Amino acid sequence: MPRGERHRSAATAKSPAMAMAGLGGGLCAGALWLGRASAGRLFVTCAIVAIASVVFLAVIGAVLLRLGAARRSRPGGQEGAAIIEFALALPIALMLVLIMIQSTLLMAGQLCVNYAAFCAARSAVVYVPADNSPGEPPLVVAETVASAKLLRIKSAAVWAVMPISSSHADLPEADVAELTEGLERFFRLYGQDSPTWVSRHLARKMAYAADHTE
Repeated sequence: MPRGERHRSAATAKSPAMAMAGLGGGLCAGALWLGRASAGRLFVTCAIVAIASVVFLAVIGAVLLRLGAARRSRPGGQEGAAIIEFALALPIALMLVLIMIQSTLLMAGQLCVNYAAFCAARSAVVYVPADNSPGEPPLVVAETVASAKLLRIKSAAVWAVMPISSSHADLPEADVAELTEGLERFFRLYGQDSPTWVSRHLARKMAYAADHTE
């Protein structure tokens, strides 16, 4: 076999192994980050509240079903029994459902904030300025002037929390014309119309994330 073909066959054989190794490393890193993020006090508290709400709601449902079955088994009029049971159970069930929803939102928010910290730390590790000297430059050049590396670190955190940031109509808009154009071109290449959030919400989400990320 010629030498060039041997090299190509060896590279072809190595590429699946390298891809599997990269995938395995990414999964391990993701599992490690998720384990650390879910070990936070807020996450655990919200998870306990959500689970307790589900259990309590299931217990209420079981009790009401048993009471209804017992009433139906007894002779006599049962007019309005189901309506009374529903009226008694609805406020409790609605409160538990709202608590579960709010706990889930808090858990998702904490995961996103932990992910933003992970992205910022990874950016600080891998990004080296082009004009790096033997001694790495400080992150803050002056009181109001940040270094290029600090701006890159903050940008990584901003991008991580941007999807869950507010996009209220009263908020200011960031200059994301280039990003909006790139997203619209991306969707056009796949023969699709760009989603409405690209033109309506992206600029305000980016501005909110940048203003509320430290």
